[in-house]
Amino acid sequence: MPADGTMTYVDTAAGFFCRDWGPGRTLAGVGGGEFHDIVDPFAFDERSEPRFGEVVKSYVARRMPAMARAHELYGYAGIYDMTPDTHPILSGIEGLDGLYLMLGFSGAGFKKGPAIGQSLASLIVHGRGDPVDLTRFRFSRFSDGTWEEPWSENEYSFSTDFGHKF
Repeated sequence: MPADGTMTYVDTAAGFFCRDWGPGRTLAGVGGGEFHDIVDPFAFDERSEPRFGEVVKSYVARRMPAMARAHELYGYAGIYDMTPDTHPILSGIEGLDGLYLMLGFSGAGFKKGPAIGQSLASLIVHGRGDPVDLTRFRFSRFSDGTWEEPWSENEYSFSTDFGHKF
């Protein structure tokens, strides 16, 4: 942990994240529930809802009681690209030869970019993902009846999405 006591923290069980946002400030966000809406990205209001700061503070204070005394400086809203199962889409689309999708990473795709790029390139060139098999990430899983949850015994059975508002 840095000398000033701040840290980056993601708590999927409690449904929030927080991190340092400059001297004496913490950026925090929660998601799901009423704050997880499908929105029009061209008409999206980036202002935070008035009561959202108190909602965020209550989530964070459950794990870090001192945060109950925090004061909201400002808030904003943003959009995440998400799928219904919170797993990305990495595949072509039947009937649209040459179109491949790499989306739905819920804001974390940049961390996985190199490995996913290599696997998607292999899928495009060789017809199969390598080193990662991308079959489970195909777009058609939502329409062909093969979508299943959880994906493995090690996967959390609760929601891990952070919605679209911070």
